[in-house]
This record gives sequence, C-alpha cells and structure tokens, in this order.
Amino acid sequence: MKKLYLKLLFSFLSVFGLGNVAARSLTIDLRSFERWGIEETINGKELYLNDSKLTIINPQRFSISTNSSFIKITIEEAEKFILLINSNYGEFKITEAVLIELILHPAMQRLRYVMQYGVSHFVRTKELYDGRDLSYNRFEHSIGVFLITRMAGGSIEEQVAALLHDIIHTAFSHVGDYLFGNGDTETSGLAYHDLVFVQRLEDMGIDKILRKYGLNASIVSIEQYPVVKQKYPNPCADNLDFIIQGSIRSGSQVDPRGQIENRKVPALLRQLKFNGTDWYVEGINSARKLGYSSLYLTEHVSGSPWNPIIYDFAASALRLALEINLITKNEVISGTDYNIWNKLMESANPEIRSLTTNILRVDQLYTVVSFGFENKIIKVKFRGIDPLVKTHNGLERLSEIDPEFSEEYYRVKNICVRGWPVQLSECI
Repeated sequence: MKKLYLKLLFSFLSVFGLGNVAARSLTIDLRSFERWGIEETINGKELYLNDSKLTIINPQRFSISTNSSFIKITIEEAEKFILLINSNYGEFKITEAVLIELILHPAMQRLRYVMQYGVSHFVRTKELYDGRDLSYNRFEHSIGVFLITRMAGGSIEEQVAALLHDIIHTAFSHVGDYLFGNGDTETSGLAYHDLVFVQRLEDMGIDKILRKYGLNASIVSIEQYPVVKQKYPNPCADNLDFIIQGSIRSGSQVDPRGQIENRKVPALLRQLKFNGTDWYVEGINSARKLGYSSLYLTEHVSGSPWNPIIYDFAASALRLALEINLITKNEVISGTDYNIWNKLMESANPEIRSLTTNILRVDQLYTVVSFGFENKIIKVKFRGIDPLVKTHNGLERLSEIDPEFSEEYYRVKNICVRGWPVQLSECI
C-alpha cells in the first residue's frame, strides 16, 4: 500500500553547540518528491526513486544508492546522525545536521536526473564513456565539489555553498541560459541560474533550512569562496571535480598524458593543497594529469563545436514545446532531463521532430574548416587549467616549467579564443 510519507525515528544530537536535544523524527515527505517530478513507490521496506533506491536496512539505518559507481550514501544512528559517503574520493562521515538535511532534500535528489553534460548526454557524451554506462549527473558533481571542499578544510559556509551550487539548475542545465537568459552566456554575461539563484532557493524552501541553522542564503554564492570557485586557469573544487570525474568516465579517450585512473584518485587528491588563497599541486605528474585532462574535456566536450550547436537546437525545441503546451515552464525549471527528453522525442509536432532529428545527427550538420572558408564561427569558453606546482622556487605555473604542456595549453586556448570555423550544412 502506497504511503504519502515516511517517518524514520532517530535520536538527534545537535552539532552546532546546542548540546543534547530531545529525540526528533526525520520526516521524508514523499509528496515533496512528487513536486520535483521524481516518481516514488514503497515496496515493503524499500523506497525506489527511479534508478535510485532508498533502503530501510533496519529501523535505525537506511541507504541511498544510484546506478553509478561514484557514490553510495548511508545514514545510520549512533549518538547522532551520521551520514556515510563512499565515493571515488574516499569514505566520509558527515555529522553536521544542516549538511545531512540538505543532501536529503528533494531538490538535491532531483539533481540525480539532471545530467552534468545536459542534453549532450543523450546524443554524444555516452560515446565518450568508452562504451561504459557511467552517467555523470549534477548530484554526483555537487557531492564531489562538496567533498573536495571538505577535504581542503572548508568552513561550514563553504561546504554548504559547494553542496548547493548547482541546486537550481534547470532540466538540460545550461540550455536554461539559452531559453530564459539573454542568449549564450558561455562567453559573456551572467547565466540564468546566477540571476535567479536566491529566489529559487526560497521557492525550494532551502532558505528556511539555512535559517534554522543560523545561516542565510547569501552564504551560498560560491564566487566569494576561492576554495570552491575561481576563474580559469586556476583550479578550484568546482572544476577539479569536473576534471577528475570527466577523465575517469572518458577512460582511454582522454589524452594518455591526462588519463586519471579511478584507483589513483585518492593519491592524486593527497597532492592537492589549498593555502587559503590558491590551490596547488605538490607533484608535477599529478599537475600534468589534471592539466591535460582539462584540455581534453575543453576541446572534446564542453568546448567542442557540437556542444553549442546542440544547445541551440535544444533551446529552440523547448521554446516551441512551451508554446504548444507540450511542457510547462515549471517542468523545465524544476523537472528532470529524462522527463523533458522523452516528451520531446515522443512529440508528433513536425518542427520539434525536426529539431530533435538535428540534435541526433549533429555530426552531419557541420564541418570544421580553415579560416576564410567558414559560414559560421562558433565561440566557446576555455576551461583549461594551468595548475600551480610546488617547486624549489615556490609555486610556479605548470606551463612555466613544462614546455610540452605549455604548447598544448595555448593550442587549445587559441581554439577557444578564435572560435571554431565551421561550414554549417542546411538543417532539416
């Protein structure tokens, strides 16, 4: 029999200086999951959330697992809540109540179904996973950024900001910038998500959780925390997770100089240090791994010519789908990639079918040519990092001490600055 809510009783010990408090109940209201477009059913002692599973192991323990090998989360009761995270980065015990409550919030759980590479996931990046089913979603990325920040000794404010930095992403993520913003913000201007961040936190009820623990929504802006966010070419928790996870999932497709093996991630992370201002690497080989991986992912994923082409088509398809009421604005803002993608693919509208066909055949729509022969120049954002390396001379850029890396770094950067000269063929 389906229930609308599930109560798990625990003893709750405050971790914010309040001492012991009376036993409370942790309530997971399944109606709130419905709000975010996540279907749920209760079968015995298991709560299934699509491909994620919340399992009640006993009255004092349950776990959440995904279809990815990246992360498994377990919550158990000792003297207080303990959230155990097993990931590529190691095992972590989380006891801070605010972090546990935020991780379990339905708005965070929704990110399991918002893919890191957006609409590109459905048509291109699966091929980059070397034939393996290693989907990379915004939830895993958010947890990864949070864990790297935590390992660096980040404050509770920095950890909260790292955890929540992608929480308001729309379905298809940065397609929302094309759809609701002022066009392409990859190379200029604020993203749509940045413009509406605080308001969306209030809509989700996240601000209430923060206030309960003496925090406010202003602390969530990651731009104020160099441990979490820095401008390229500097490493930070945000781009380090993107680079490490992207390299692991891309496997042998990555430049061999930048291949990061799953089993070697903990050793690599041990060589990453944050001094309060800058991230740096203690070993030049680890710096090379990160640097070359970032260049590969820039040229072949985020900064490839097909990526903005796909985004343009997707934004046009979503705009039309909104006009004909195939989808609602709330579904785009608060829904999931799979729900939206399936509706687009099943649509009988000829214009939407044409746009989705173009997305699926994107490789046939353009050819990279020499400058002077193009009919379009596609500008992309450069996301390569040039890590600081600890040497006997102090901290030096990898490009300053490794000529081979310097040559590759500026080659890829030049592509992004000049843009991709392409011949676009006639679309369907």
